[in-house]
Amino acid sequence: MKNLPMAVSVPGIIICVVLVIIIIIVLIIALSWRSELNACEANPSPLCYTIACPCDDNTEGPCFGYAKRPGPTDGTWYCSSASLTLVDNNGAIVKG
Repeated sequence: MKNLPMAVSVPGIIICVVLVIIIIIVLIIALSWRSELNACEANPSPLCYTIACPCDDNTEGPCFGYAKRPGPTDGTWYCSSASLTLVDNNGAIVKG
């Protein structure tokens, strides 16, 4: 049998190994972001909205006078401190 020359090069192997490592890292990041997205969809946001609540004190947390979460209907928002108070998009208290 004839000896065939080696067609594999060291740079080629290094490039393949680096690409496999990059693919694994991207998969890990994608799975991590997916789990974070699922957690965000299941829980209310810890962030505050920019809808001003006249009944909340603007010097106290957690939202310093802004709405904490959306209300039961479109265009309504729950205040952060007075959590049962609904306001509209303009910050006016919704009666009802």
